[in-house]
Amino acid sequence: MHKLVSIAEKHDLRLILWLGDLCPQFLHPAYYPGLQRYIEAIIPTFVDNPQIIAWDLQTDVDGAVLQKPPFGCYGEMPYCTKTNMLNMLRFMADTIRQLDSHHLITVGFCWVTTSLLTQDFTDFLMPQVLGGDVPDILEAEMASELQGYGPGAGRDYDTMVRTLEDKIRSLQSQMTRPMPIVFAEYGSPSAGDDYSPELQQQIYDVYLEVAFLRLKLAGALNWALTDFIWPPKSKPFAFLDSPLSVTEQNFGAFYLNYSPKPAAEIARAYYANAPTITFQDRPEELKFIFSKTFVPGPEDTRVLAVAFDSITFLSAERSSLLTLDIGDPSARPYLVQGFSGDEGPWEERAKNFVWAGGEEKTARIWLPFPEKTRYISLRVNSVLEDMRMTILVDDEEIKTLSVGVGWKTYTIQLPEEQPVTIGSTFKLRGKFNLPISEGTVTIQISNDQIAWQDVASVVPQRGRFAASIPIERAGTLWLRAVWSGAGLYQSAVSEAISLEIPAPPVTPTPSIVPLPAAASPTPMTESTPQAPIGLYAGAVALLLLLVGLGIYFALRHQKG
Repeated sequence: MHKLVSIAEKHDLRLILWLGDLCPQFLHPAYYPGLQRYIEAIIPTFVDNPQIIAWDLQTDVDGAVLQKPPFGCYGEMPYCTKTNMLNMLRFMADTIRQLDSHHLITVGFCWVTTSLLTQDFTDFLMPQVLGGDVPDILEAEMASELQGYGPGAGRDYDTMVRTLEDKIRSLQSQMTRPMPIVFAEYGSPSAGDDYSPELQQQIYDVYLEVAFLRLKLAGALNWALTDFIWPPKSKPFAFLDSPLSVTEQNFGAFYLNYSPKPAAEIARAYYANAPTITFQDRPEELKFIFSKTFVPGPEDTRVLAVAFDSITFLSAERSSLLTLDIGDPSARPYLVQGFSGDEGPWEERAKNFVWAGGEEKTARIWLPFPEKTRYISLRVNSVLEDMRMTILVDDEEIKTLSVGVGWKTYTIQLPEEQPVTIGSTFKLRGKFNLPISEGTVTIQISNDQIAWQDVASVVPQRGRFAASIPIERAGTLWLRAVWSGAGLYQSAVSEAISLEIPAPPVTPTPSIVPLPAAASPTPMTESTPQAPIGLYAGAVALLLLLVGLGIYFALRHQKG
């Protein structure tokens, strides 16, 4: 424990220290003296340590006590009861408070609802949120069947967020006093069963959006930092008789070589003090709005519209730039709204597919379009006649298709971008690295990156924003986005981008220059050619010479 605290101090980390798994015998009051000595041997050493923020009395104690074997001791040992569990935890809390008034106290329960049982003697709630709960544990003496609520395979992002948020809001509504809530042990495997690094990334995103953006909770602790070595270098008692499954081995946000998985980058973004803002140079959202939906039957109550097999992005020459294989796990992180679980095959016509629809008759995909995308090809299927599907790109309507019955491919053309010139409007698109929907984004413009002028103000939606900027002058224009900050996050400023606005072409205009007043222009016509001045002078000189010669010879003739 001393080594752990030393490492935390070196890296400026804060710790919630778990007091370890206790033997079930400590549930019996006869063993409280031994429990007290255990606490007194640990707590006084760290009373004034600033690296520690809280003591976790027990982790998983509800699962260990309130479940029947092989998971727990309920029914096997007479002292494994809910009452004894709560009395033991209260005794531990009281003992610690007598020794240490500087640090908080909590319990890392397995189930969300169990944390309500210790509100009166803990400082904050810290339930695990790995997806299961026992809502009736407040009245029941033992755990019944778990009810799932957490994110997992085959569910679209918005549904997972809404389900988790509803569960935590239900917890808050049952609290007897305002208390901070910390997610303990949120996470997901990255391998085994239907799990993948992409699904783990999406699940991290769900938990952290709910914790920090939607509910603004006090914190969230992931399980786990790295994958587990198997077989372990030294086997802990818990794994002596049972091998660790593939899913349990791959719960880390980092691989065994400490390289980050995609989930680690999601955690890094949410744990930062401020988000980052970037500008989009190409579209990122495809939205589909359906004219009608249907429910398959009493046993399948999903609201469905159109089945998707693939989406292919094409260049101007119709060559494939990228294909999103809908129904394959690799596509799941991009299916944001309105998509059901992965299915397949559909006879021999589709290897895998996903139904889209939902109560809102809308489906959304977030995926940066490849560069030079000019067409989008959709392979879809409808079982309803007269199905119309409107396609929007970054919320701009592109086309409405009549989707026929059966698998068919439809190709749509994207509008060409218009050049930015004086008098035109430039559509500026930007995004956060978090799905922020509060605060204000102010767009600023500058000629020199020193003096900035506000030209637009918008509220981001799910981490995206757009503004129309009027172009009024030529030259180099600089643009940046400034976010006001909101909730748990500080303000942020994007990097500036430049626009080169060409000067309008110069059109020559005719001009009239008046002659001086004394000048008397000689009328000239096109049919009267004008002789050069030198020619006139030569003719006059020759004429004078001839006249002179004639006079000379005439005088000589008179004398003779």
